[in-house]
Amino acid sequence: FGLTAPLITRADGGKFGKTEAGTIWLSADRTSPYAFFQFWLNTDDSDVIRYLNLFTFFTRAEIAELQAAHEKDPGGRSAHRALARHMTELLHGESERAQAEAAAQALFSGEIATLPERTLAEVFASVPTSEHDKAQLGAGVPLSDLLALTTLAKSKREAREFLASGSVAINGRKAGADDKATTADLLHGSLIALRRGKKNWHLTRWK
Repeated sequence: FGLTAPLITRADGGKFGKTEAGTIWLSADRTSPYAFFQFWLNTDDSDVIRYLNLFTFFTRAEIAELQAAHEKDPGGRSAHRALARHMTELLHGESERAQAEAAAQALFSGEIATLPERTLAEVFASVPTSEHDKAQLGAGVPLSDLLALTTLAKSKREAREFLASGSVAINGRKAGADDKATTADLLHGSLIALRRGKKNWHLTRWK
């Protein structure tokens, strides 16, 4: 005798499996709790209720309530958050779930300065990075110069325009046109995170 079940697929037709792109693993060393949380949080709208039924231990009444909230306000993403919280806590425990959720909120708000080093590394694991000489920070590096060395600006002129418009932040703090990066800006002694707009991040490493 055999027990079979249909393959679980995503909205785009992709399968859940280790040969697929964007695979998630159950072990924290392969997929961090933060990345695991983000996977479920970013579930396609058309999949979220199905995944709540397939993967969670919510009751039918609880899922029906989440479905009603989702249909009424898809942008509120209450079903997605419930899925991400439940699955992360189920696998990694309450403290790791809380830390992953706090990290996600910090990245959204830009307030990253208080994140632990390990969490900071997880949050910025997939953003562009660059390495720089730490000695330069002694005199301070103009942000217009630094931005031009990252993926956030194509030239110093463009960097100055972004700074003048107030669209640049350093470690979550809004930067001015004449601001410089200094040793005081280093997070955990070696990192400075730059952001342009709401979602464009670049992590600089100083050695």
